[in-house]
Amino acid sequence: MNHLSVEERAWLLGRLYRNISEYFAHWEDAAFTHDQMDDIYREWLDVGLKLDERRDFMDFLRKCMTGLRNGHSWCTDATAYEGGAKLGFLLEKIDGQWIVVDSEVREVKVGYVMESIDGHTPDEWMKKFEDYLIGTSPETRQTEWQGQMPTIWKADAAALLVRDFSDKICEVKYHPPKWELKTAMQTSSRDAHTEGKWLVDQKVGYIRIPSFNEPHFEDDALNYVQQFVNARAIVIDVRNNGGGSTPAQLIAALMERPYRWWTETSPNVGYLHRRHTDQRGRLAVLENGSARWESDYTQPESCIYRAKVIILANQDTGSAAEDLVMPFKDTGRATVIGKPTAGCTGQPQYWTYRDIHFCVGAIRAYMPSAEPFEGIGMAPDILVKRTREDLICGRDPVLQRALDVL
Repeated sequence: MNHLSVEERAWLLGRLYRNISEYFAHWEDAAFTHDQMDDIYREWLDVGLKLDERRDFMDFLRKCMTGLRNGHSWCTDATAYEGGAKLGFLLEKIDGQWIVVDSEVREVKVGYVMESIDGHTPDEWMKKFEDYLIGTSPETRQTEWQGQMPTIWKADAAALLVRDFSDKICEVKYHPPKWELKTAMQTSSRDAHTEGKWLVDQKVGYIRIPSFNEPHFEDDALNYVQQFVNARAIVIDVRNNGGGSTPAQLIAALMERPYRWWTETSPNVGYLHRRHTDQRGRLAVLENGSARWESDYTQPESCIYRAKVIILANQDTGSAAEDLVMPFKDTGRATVIGKPTAGCTGQPQYWTYRDIHFCVGAIRAYMPSAEPFEGIGMAPDILVKRTREDLICGRDPVLQRALDVL
């Protein structure tokens, strides 16, 4: 379906206006204020009702959402990914250079420097997607633009300029892999499982959890905790884990001391109350009509592992993965190693219309101590950054630092 009727477009814009006005909890970061919403809505109608092409209308909606400047406020049309070309590799900006850190393209090796893609530098591509990026931290945005490629880039063939291991500039001609509709909203098949192994036999266990999008990620992690229950230490790796559903059982299985949840605020008192109906804490209505919820301590009644825990995190550790990190950081139960997390969590108000999906960030989270978190993230206890040389040599300095600490 390439067109949306004027009635459909009017309904979508109206629903978006209502949900932002009623639920959006991040006005501190937005490009406009709550008081300006009526005028903003009129502008949306003036433009959006003229865009009968579905792709044009969805591009406009995505730009509207970008103005909220919140990682849990977005919209996407799953059909826009159909036939779109993804990069086939992942870049990270290290010491001012865009370095390949993962690749499914045979000619593009991890550790290569990416000079240009289809005639444009990575910085120029990032600039092209600026109106669509919702991440608040610079490092998060450096990853985000690469995920946006399938919605716009329709290339069947492209040329890359790369700098290889000997620093020689080479041209690589390749066919960008296509993004299939059935996988557009899912974790890639290469990362679709939780991995567990012994780093030091019978002494140090390692669990890498790439996502919490589906229950099996947490279930498998819990099974590995059972296998490592007599270990001297367990390393939990949630680098590049963008979240999903909060892994409450995993937290409880590893937490041997009382712990707290986020301090949360919301403009919708009823929404915040319903969210915490079964949890112990205090709900307060603030002077501006919004609400704040503060958690009581949860007692460690389900802990099955009481020895040392180390958590590996980075700038792409977000949402439910940050839900995992937070109580361990707050209580000092674990040593967190790596880079600061994404700084974006909180339950969004979600709805869908056919293949069009919307989220509005309805909760603003603070550390239990009320320290700011959104757009800042959690700093690691031990900061470790990888270099291009690490990637070329296949070293993982973050994991190595964890072993050094142990």
